[in-house]
Amino acid sequence: MHATAEEARGPVGLIGLGLLGSAVAARLAAAGWTVWGYDSAAPRREALAEMGGFPKPDAAAVVGGCSVVLLCLPDSRIVGQVVHRLESVLRAGQVFLDMTTGDPQDSAALAGWLNERGVGLVEAPVIGSSDQLRRQEALVLLSGRSEDVARGRQVLGALGCPLREMPEGHHAVCLKLVVNLVLGLNRAALAEGLALAEACGLPLKDVLSVLQHSPASSRIMDSKGPKMLARDYSPQAHLAQLEALDLIRRLEGEHAELKYLFRHALVHDAALGSLLRQDRRRLHRLVGETLEALYPERLEQLAREYGIVERVQF
Repeated sequence: MHATAEEARGPVGLIGLGLLGSAVAARLAAAGWTVWGYDSAAPRREALAEMGGFPKPDAAAVVGGCSVVLLCLPDSRIVGQVVHRLESVLRAGQVFLDMTTGDPQDSAALAGWLNERGVGLVEAPVIGSSDQLRRQEALVLLSGRSEDVARGRQVLGALGCPLREMPEGHHAVCLKLVVNLVLGLNRAALAEGLALAEACGLPLKDVLSVLQHSPASSRIMDSKGPKMLARDYSPQAHLAQLEALDLIRRLEGEHAELKYLFRHALVHDAALGSLLRQDRRRLHRLVGETLEALYPERLEQLAREYGIVERVQF
């Protein structure tokens, strides 16, 4: 969908030009929209200019000149901090489209704060990766007041991705969290199956091919299966996002390298299950060797406890 005559008179704002934000900017620019953007990282602002957008010196300059502003920030806490600092440039009739995956309670509180100032907020989390959005293969969820969602559709329709609106009063970010949980469990199930196939001596490429043509097939199998076979476990989400979703928690203490713990056992199991068994054993061995070096006086206890874990989990 191209810009309507009303919205086309002014530019569209975009705060946050990381993986998702840059993909959003590229899609909007390709659809003929004028994009004013800001990111604290200068290279990202330069990349926006290269794709035909207009980088601004700060977020206030973006919000001060745009009636519709998209937010693509790491978590809902940062969204709240950024928007509250912009209070002096907010205008009645503006709409923020928040594409951040965050906390539903934070989103509801921010929406109430903005509504008191005549400004709308639409939750617009993306189901899919930034690469999938660039290829128009993602899904964008929408929730908020009906009049705000209608204006959000005018802009988000330019992304070329399907839009799915939630009934008023329901949070799109809640559904995004549900999807993330199911995705994690699907990955864990696939990894367990491949680990069993590996233990049986089966050729993993053939196993994955059969799975992809069976009732067990899934999109996650197509995207993550080859990465599992290649032992490619490079992260595709920021720790700040996982922390915002209450999946991990930050540790405070003197050891800077010990920064995070899983919040829930289910998340721990899903993450552990996403590793093939021989990789689990390798990482487990490295942990054991590190503990031996740190606590040489407790070798007997460590050996006993590690032996139990090896028999149970590996």
